[in-house]
Amino acid sequence: MTKTELEPVRNLLLRMERRLRGDVAGLTTEVSCGTETQSGGNLSNAPVEDRAERGSDSSDEDVTIGLLELESDRLGEITAALDRIAGGTFGRCEECARAIAIDRLRAVPFTRLCIACARTAQHGQPTSPGNL
Repeated sequence: MTKTELEPVRNLLLRMERRLRGDVAGLTTEVSCGTETQSGGNLSNAPVEDRAERGSDSSDEDVTIGLLELESDRLGEITAALDRIAGGTFGRCEECARAIAIDRLRAVPFTRLCIACARTAQHGQPTSPGNL
């Protein structure tokens, strides 16, 4: 991969990283504020409306926690891709060691696998040179 091809992908990863860091910070704050407001008392004597509202709040918090986990995982993938760029291994499939197509890297810049290995992994089959 040439520096001319690599630079736009690197810049895209940096923009994605910056956006995700902000998203993760916001979601973390949202979860911690939600936990503080929901940590009060026994609901057994509370009116039905209060219990229903707390249940809805809990469901919203579960969704927020799920989003936080997904965003954190994606941020980790992006950080790993930037590390691969710095280490000179970016753009090589971690399974077969072949070059990952530049179009794939532009579409999914944090990918670790070429399209053939990604398809094989998606179908639950082990990847090996014989399967490609």
